[in-house]
Amino acid sequence: GIIDDQLTVIDLHYHTKQIVAKFKTQDLFEDFLQKYAKGVLYEKNGKKYKIPVIVAGSPWKKVQVKYVPDEMDFTYIYAAFEQYGKVKGIEWEKPNLDLLKTKREKLTVEMMVDKNIPSFITIMGIRFAVTYMGQIKTCARCDSDQHEARHCDGGKRTYSQALGSSPAVTLAIKTLEEIVKDAENIKNT
Repeated sequence: GIIDDQLTVIDLHYHTKQIVAKFKTQDLFEDFLQKYAKGVLYEKNGKKYKIPVIVAGSPWKKVQVKYVPDEMDFTYIYAAFEQYGKVKGIEWEKPNLDLLKTKREKLTVEMMVDKNIPSFITIMGIRFAVTYMGQIKTCARCDSDQHEARHCDGGKRTYSQALGSSPAVTLAIKTLEEIVKDAENIKNT
């Protein structure tokens, strides 16, 4: 384990549910990483758990997008994630086994996250589950970070409310508003 005199800082991040530890020397850190690189095991109420160990350093995160149809155009996904930070690249997740020749339904978006990405986002009318390390989990129904869907008083979102968060729909609405405004200006002159 870790002894108090090995650390300069230990902190619990409530929203991300991560413990951040900073070691006094590089050697202490390397010893810890060598022992626990695959995770720290602990037991609670007769069940065994593993806490993953993540090495901080790179600002780039791998954001996993689940349930993506094969024919989905990456430009829409790129545009949707660009509002949450700088996107480096998007690629299909590769299966571990060569036996699986089908597409994976999972995308990995490598990006620098500037603001929290909700747990579920809608792109082109399709709802996707989004996960990444350090993410503040949000309600699937109302996108609040204060509770999960099973405790949501807001009820399910309507289809049109879900579509409202789509960049394509937002752009279409803006375009329609401009067309109506131009038509009214022509009519008034």
